[in-house]
Amino acid sequence: ATPAPARPAAPATSSQPRVAAGQVVPFSGEAVPGSESEIDGKDSGHYTVQVLASYRRADVVQGSAGVSGRYWIYQTTYNGRPWYVLISGDYATAREAQASIASLPAELRAGGPFVQRFGTVKQRKAQR
Repeated sequence: ATPAPARPAAPATSSQPRVAAGQVVPFSGEAVPGSESEIDGKDSGHYTVQVLASYRRADVVQGSAGVSGRYWIYQTTYNGRPWYVLISGDYATAREAQASIASLPAELRAGGPFVQRFGTVKQRKAQR
């Protein structure tokens, strides 16, 4: 039998938990994807965690299974090639974002996640 094709994750609804800006959420296995266009509306002074990046979108999608709370995958260009980036969380301070890294599974922490401003993410996202 042929397996059914994978369906995209459903968008967040009001029945799903919401993460307030600045709230540190321990890993719970509950990942809530956001749209790439949603990034444009984020406060440029807020922080997020770049969890991983790859030339292969499938690798980034697979890595998203290890995050909790709100996350986004966006595309940019790196060395002239499409580059896919997984970011997680929306934090008011760099300290809150840094603290959230401890909640990631060990395999994602091993990749060296780092904190950056949404303003930087928006600039990189625009470099398609």
